[in-house]
Amino acid sequence: GGGEGGALQRRARAEALKAATVAAMSTLRRSTNQNLVVQVPNEIPRKFQQLEAVSELLSDGGGAAVQVVRIPESKVVDRLVCQTALQPGVLTCLKKTIRQGKGYAFVNIPVEREEDGGSYGELRRRFLDCVVIGYASCSDKEQPLHLNPEDSDTVVPGDKLVALARVSVMDHLQASQAELLQQAALRAMRRVAQMSTDAVPGKKVVVVGWPPDTLGDLLRGFKGFAPPGTTITCVMPRLPDRHTLPKRLHDPDSISVSFLEREVTYSAEDFLAAGVETCDTVVLGTPPNMSYPDNDSLVLSAMFQIQKVAARARHRVHVVAKAHSVNTKQVARQFFESLANPHVSCEVIIPNQMTSAVLTQVLWQPSIIHLITELMVASEGNELYILDIEQLGFHPGEKVIFAEIIEAGKLLQMSVLGLTRNGGLKPMLAVRADAVLTLRPRDKVVVVADLVTNDEDN
Repeated sequence: GGGEGGALQRRARAEALKAATVAAMSTLRRSTNQNLVVQVPNEIPRKFQQLEAVSELLSDGGGAAVQVVRIPESKVVDRLVCQTALQPGVLTCLKKTIRQGKGYAFVNIPVEREEDGGSYGELRRRFLDCVVIGYASCSDKEQPLHLNPEDSDTVVPGDKLVALARVSVMDHLQASQAELLQQAALRAMRRVAQMSTDAVPGKKVVVVGWPPDTLGDLLRGFKGFAPPGTTITCVMPRLPDRHTLPKRLHDPDSISVSFLEREVTYSAEDFLAAGVETCDTVVLGTPPNMSYPDNDSLVLSAMFQIQKVAARARHRVHVVAKAHSVNTKQVARQFFESLANPHVSCEVIIPNQMTSAVLTQVLWQPSIIHLITELMVASEGNELYILDIEQLGFHPGEKVIFAEIIEAGKLLQMSVLGLTRNGGLKPMLAVRADAVLTLRPRDKVVVVADLVTNDEDN
């Protein structure tokens, strides 16, 4: 059948086929420590989910370990578009943390002896050259991962601390100096107590050429992440069906959306009409019926037009787009780096590359699936954020140790992963706690936190 019902039937058949395949593969002779990872790229109602049932049956019977990775690709990618449009650098940081063996890795640090246990706040301060962001409970089977927990949580033998470390040091982590961290914690307490409560300014976002049928999902993502006062201008050849959009498009506590209906040719005139010369970010979409390489060529051409408009206005713009080929991303990066006076920074999302990186990580470290799910898939809970240093009480020109930034973040219910420079596109993650840093203008802090606004009227 066609339409939504037909699509659901096809996904249900695909789910059944994968479940049968997993069951058949479990009968083959394999190494006992070999993991089988099954990717499910589309959302499907729980009543049609069969892979988890097969996985549980195999586990109960002592069979092969099966990891079911449900990554609804379009939903995950569109959420990433929203996040990195509002916080340039989120995509770059996320890619660096999920590319197996490439610079950084999430590690599990076992708590083995009774004397090793204690409060989470005490344990997370024990290491100098990694950043601890949570723990995996050995007793909580329903929700084993506790990401960005309270410092007062009790961690017991059998639990595992979850940390981000540089690959070069992950096998021989150094113990921290208690006095150094105590002093950093005291300074952070004074700093946070004196912080300004100024509101974070809203962003000005322009969305050009996004397919009308999926615009509603994109706007819901913006409503979750955007600071109050954010304006979004959507330029498209036809207006979307109102029933597919969020109910409140003019919300003073979130976003205000306007539409500009015109033929989209991705010309300088389109971007001028949308107000690119004064906006913070441009999100580029391409026609749904356009395939590779035409859609990637259109994205590159649009970026060049935005550079021309922004240069005339002497205004910096961040551009976020989806593409099919890694070459497209490399061409864009090298082109703007070659310019004497670039006015565009860009982040290009390659959906297949993100999915492949996640699957590789899960194969390498099966226990990471809960972390990946919370950071990338779940619509509630902790997310990756890139915040201005002022939002944690710091200012350009200050010289601080990284531990003070970690402690200030924790007082504000955030787990700090590192810093970014150059407005977000040059991450420095898993910085040593005793590293002395001179903060610069446009420095930002990378954190894991639960800051998403959930709107029932979405």
